[in-house]
Amino acid sequence: TKSFAVTEYELGKMVYYSENNQSLYVLTGGVLYQMDAKRSGQKILAEGLVDGQYVVSEDGCLLAWQTDGEPGMGKAVKVLNFETEDTFEVKAAEGEYVKPLGFVFEDFVCGYASELSGGFLQSGEFCFPMHRLEIRSPQNKVEMEYEPDGLYIWGIEVESNLVTIHRLTWVDGVYSAFVPDYISNNEAGGGANVVLE
Repeated sequence: TKSFAVTEYELGKMVYYSENNQSLYVLTGGVLYQMDAKRSGQKILAEGLVDGQYVVSEDGCLLAWQTDGEPGMGKAVKVLNFETEDTFEVKAAEGEYVKPLGFVFEDFVCGYASELSGGFLQSGEFCFPMHRLEIRSPQNKVEMEYEPDGLYIWGIEVESNLVTIHRLTWVDGVYSAFVPDYISNNEAGGGANVVLE
């Protein structure tokens, strides 16, 4: 039997039902709830979540969220698999922030920014661009690191097994868009063969 997942980003709401553990997970109003059908109970797994602090996998089975700080300025990220109820935590090193970016199949992608890297984009928006990203397996093992020399990472887009990395360069006191880079995973559903394009 398959689980039922619905993701409604425009309403700021996510719903996932796992038949394996007979739990309904609901993210609404910045609160992540787990409702247990076996015990007719509910518990709050996280609260105070806003856009930029969490990411959901394409199939809705995985969620990663910042456990503290403003969006993009967290010291830790928690990853939860709704089917297995397995969790792991990724922590930033001293002087860094960690940000949840997305999922490539079951692998988690996160980025790291220096607390000293804050600056303005050409648009006038203040940001903390990342200097490194990691792709981590469901066992929290680093499968791959990406660290552009002399450039910064603004964000990513994931489409199937292709990760588009949006990069920035520091020019005349502001961060400016730079040519994107790409990472592909040639083994569908696995993290073993992650290669740079």
